Amino acid sequence: LLGGLVEPTIGSIRLDGEELAGRPARLRQRVRMVVADERSFFWRLSVRENLRFFATLEGRSGADRDRMVQVCLEEVSLAERAAEPFRTLSTGMRQRLAIARGLLGEPEVLLLDEATRSLDPDSASEVRELLRGVCARAKGRTLVWSSHDLDEVESFCSDVIVLARGQVMLQAPIEP
Repeated sequence: LLGGLVEPTIGSIRLDGEELAGRPARLRQRVRMVVADERSFFWRLSVRENLRFFATLEGRSGADRDRMVQVCLEEVSLAERAAEPFRTLSTGMRQRLAIARGLLGEPEVLLLDEATRSLDPDSASEVRELLRGVCARAKGRTLVWSSHDLDEVESFCSDVIVLARGQVMLQAPIEP
């Protein structure tokens, strides 16, 4: 629902008091999904060309699009790899590119689905630090981290919500 993939049949979607259900364009402006699915990128295109493609789909063009792409590449430390084909990237770098795609349009909320799936421990740590620093604190973004790895959730998140069969079973801050 928060990612805009389906509309609620009952209830609402509110962000800072604004109703977003039934307003997919506004929801997409404010919330972006980061999905680590390699098949959603073009393997022959460069890192930059992939981001330019997705920015174009969002209606960006020209200097505005290219500026946004460059900012996103810098945010995820891929600017030096921008000319390389996607197929040459490591799994960790591909995840960084997925995060960069999520940052297009400067959303307030990033919805991360298993953000460190398939990453080795060092790459997973780098992705968590990237998200903690550049993407969250510096920009004032909220990160919603969907994961089955409770140890990772405990080490990364400030609050936790446990869902079961569509019901909130637990909602609490994580104590340090």
